[in-house]
Amino acid sequence: MPASTDSKPSSRPWRPTSGELALAIVASLLFGSLLGGVAPRSSEPTGASVGSPPGGGLDHHAAKSGSSIRGASSELASSALTLAVGTAPDGVAFDPLNGMVYVANSGSDNVSVIDGTTVVASISVGARPEGVAVDPANGYIYVTDYAAANVSVIDGATNTVVDTIPVGYSPTSIAYDGWNGGLYVVNLGSANVSVIDGATDRLIDSIPVGPNPEGIAFDGANGYLYVDSYISSNVTVIDGATDNLRAPVTVPWPASNCHNCSYPSALAFDSWYGTIYLAKCGANNVTVIDGTTDTIGGTAGSGACPDGAAFDNESGFVYVANCGASNLTVINTTSNAEVRSIPTGNCPDGVAFDHRNLKLYVVNFNADTVSVISTPAADARYPVAFREFGLNAGTLWSVRFAGSTEDSVTSSLTFYERNGSDYVYSVGKLPSYRESPVVGTVNVTGATVTVPLNFTFVPPPPTPLWFNATGLPPGTDWSVTVYGAGTYAGSTSNHSTTTTVGFGLPAGFAGNYAVPAVGRYVPTPDSGILSISPAGKPVAVNLSFSPLGSNAPPISVGLFEANPSRLALGGNVTLTVGVYGGTTPFTFAFSGLPAGCTSQNRSTITCEPAGQGAFDITVRVSDELGRSAGANTSLTVGPPTSTATGPPNASSTGASGSFTLTMAELWGALGGAVGTTAILLAISTKRRTRDP
Repeated sequence: MPASTDSKPSSRPWRPTSGELALAIVASLLFGSLLGGVAPRSSEPTGASVGSPPGGGLDHHAAKSGSSIRGASSELASSALTLAVGTAPDGVAFDPLNGMVYVANSGSDNVSVIDGTTVVASISVGARPEGVAVDPANGYIYVTDYAAANVSVIDGATNTVVDTIPVGYSPTSIAYDGWNGGLYVVNLGSANVSVIDGATDRLIDSIPVGPNPEGIAFDGANGYLYVDSYISSNVTVIDGATDNLRAPVTVPWPASNCHNCSYPSALAFDSWYGTIYLAKCGANNVTVIDGTTDTIGGTAGSGACPDGAAFDNESGFVYVANCGASNLTVINTTSNAEVRSIPTGNCPDGVAFDHRNLKLYVVNFNADTVSVISTPAADARYPVAFREFGLNAGTLWSVRFAGSTEDSVTSSLTFYERNGSDYVYSVGKLPSYRESPVVGTVNVTGATVTVPLNFTFVPPPPTPLWFNATGLPPGTDWSVTVYGAGTYAGSTSNHSTTTTVGFGLPAGFAGNYAVPAVGRYVPTPDSGILSISPAGKPVAVNLSFSPLGSNAPPISVGLFEANPSRLALGGNVTLTVGVYGGTTPFTFAFSGLPAGCTSQNRSTITCEPAGQGAFDITVRVSDELGRSAGANTSLTVGPPTSTATGPPNASSTGASGSFTLTMAELWGALGGAVGTTAILLAISTKRRTRDP
């Protein structure tokens, strides 16, 4: 590597600029093809680097120079404790739920778990773990795997890996957003930030940021996330409520013309004053960003290659890890002045603060150790315990006390404070709950103080639910029944004589509904699922009523006859109607009947006509839906039968009447018959004479 003329310490690796990176890629490809490949440096883990950025797999944390003198000097103050962990420890985080400290060992692909002052477990994760963040809402620990392009999810209750989430290339640092419950992962190789939903552990967004992003911090006062780039003077600002970018913050560069002045970086949030502390290795100082205005508020302290930072919300100090000086710089956030320095191991990289035991955990990258340092205290501190009453189990609630904010999913929250009076607290607002008290003060007088907090559930106003009906005759009384499920079990029925039936349901309601038929009118739909959004958005359901059988085939008369169709006066006639289609019951109406016959609402009527003549009889048939059809038939009524005097005559009586033939008519008929018989006999005789 060519000699460097800049001011960055030799204990940190050189990172190329974008132009140098391109030249390095071309050179590696050229010489690699000629020489058959180049062996990795002995201090780097070998194996496939699936998460490397395209073009050559340059490592984010290649072995830090100075490893040859690892452990050669007195590393810690007498009050500190040294714990051996994995190779090249990088990221560290404290879990307030189980009290454990998690250390990402980038050189041994595992995470060391520390309980107080003892390493109690080692968890294998993806290749080259670097960043660590804790989600206090679900108790999971999220570890960025730099060379695997993913995030390993550890269950803090069992210390086992329960999920792996793909993200961008070369993920470095990670931060938990206490406002929306998301995890924000900085991908150095992809120049973006991946957003993970902490409730589902699934990737939900990707936000482009500046080139070569490195560090990230969440500002709990405004809900913003700040992302630094190790080759840029800009700090990207993300609004966590919308995941949209805000105007960046421009960080002044040193006056000297140094190479990669800003490289590398780390950020810490000061919850007392709402400021961001940005450590810049190449600049050998810490930049202060006002989170209220997103403007530069000066610099704080100095040190050789600052590469890690953490805020102590008990003392109000910021601790900056100086890799080049192997110590911590202690900064008073009130004055931004350096208070003192604390010796650490070789090349301290990450810092985490345990507010329960008031200890700092500092990972020493080149020493493969963690320094456990007790923070100084002016005098004893005593527990201030906040106890909640009225919340459902697992509900996340929070308290801001003495300038520090903590949250919990259990029934208690505990702070530790020195003796003093009028410490102010405020209770975080929860949807659908009323807090009592909302704000207050606490006096600490040498003993534990317990502050009860009462949460009362306040149901949201009813959400309008409307059922709108069409197709019913005006004034028809109809009804709807709503059935609740789960928490809302039960039923409610409402009715109306207008076109609308209304209900008032709670937000979040889940259930179904049923609409009964009204007489012969049937609703569509007659039932369905109901779901009211948590926001209480009004819901309308449209119904259409139609008469029963409205889809039946049309009505028609297939048969209409008079039997007999000719009869003598005094005989009986039967009228028969056959109907096809339609919807029962049917209505029958007859017209054109002879005297003596009257219309009846029947499909068959029998009557005795009282007058002679030819009659054209009509029937009209109607169904339940009011549809109708008609048909006609003919009837002839002759004179009545009579008996005459004179020569004998023959009479014939029909099935439906009788009439009398005169003798001339009879004899004429007989004559015809005799003639016909004679002809038939002659034919018969002639045929017989031909027979053999």
